[in-house]
Amino acid sequence: MKIREIILDFTSLLDVIMIILFFFILNYRQEMKTRTEQAEQTAAQAVAAAEQQTAEAEALMQEAEGALAAMEGSAQAENIKAMVAFGNAENINIYLVTEPEGWRLDVYRGEAFLNSITDRKSDRIGWELTQIFQSEGYAPDATMLCVFSYNGRASGTNVAYDTVIDAFNQIKTGNKRFFYTVVDTSVTEP
Repeated sequence: MKIREIILDFTSLLDVIMIILFFFILNYRQEMKTRTEQAEQTAAQAVAAAEQQTAEAEALMQEAEGALAAMEGSAQAENIKAMVAFGNAENINIYLVTEPEGWRLDVYRGEAFLNSITDRKSDRIGWELTQIFQSEGYAPDATMLCVFSYNGRASGTNVAYDTVIDAFNQIKTGNKRFFYTVVDTSVTEP
């Protein structure tokens, strides 16, 4: 076999390889084009679905705002506002702080400190709490959701607890929509 014959044999083989390579390049391009079109269609569908959901959410928000506006001034509206404030941690929080010389109540709205109450008589505590509520914009008959937190293991807590609960009950006689929950923080301590 001569070198010339070998070169001719490789030339035809090279032609076949080039044809196969060209075929794969064309197929790859077509496949990439198809996948790109599918991805664009999927993205367009997702955008359309998101826009539709956004429009539906806005319609529901407008409907809820309309319903709340229709209830404005009613007990239902006050209850909803109080629950939203509670859910956003913007409600009144009352903490019983025990000290060596006695105890006091620290009153917060959300994380903002409002006042301390050092009086230990339930009627005075009730009056001071009512004043704090009014200074925060609560009407005398407004729905109020409060959290009363204390450490049940601290010395003198039982007497203070009873006094504060008596004050809450006095507030409740003047406002039937005053609600409170009690949290004993010692339960979560190790």
